[in-house]
Amino acid sequence: MIPVATSYASYTQARDNFVKVLEQVEQGDAIVVVQRRGHGDVAMIAAEELSSLLEQVYLMRSPANAQRLLGALEWSEQQLQTTPESLSIPELRAQLEAELGQEEAPQE
Repeated sequence: MIPVATSYASYTQARDNFVKVLEQVEQGDAIVVVQRRGHGDVAMIAAEELSSLLEQVYLMRSPANAQRLLGALEWSEQQLQTTPESLSIPELRAQLEAELGQEEAPQE
């Protein structure tokens, strides 16, 4: 996930600039935390970003699935570092299948 800046605003600031705050959040530029006197803070986050976060939490609940996802992320980061040229989707698929086949082959 790409880090998102967090802004803080008082209730009065948020109320007085409500449309501007909504647009800032909607564009994904920031998460706005509204601080209220005598109450807990409330965060405003774009619905799309919230949906993405909830999906990630759901997928990571299973330890086996989390391990697979983290392994795939690690593999993709290695590929970005070792593959300077652009590859097509079929070329990437073939490369991944070849690597997976090597991992699954019985070791002698």
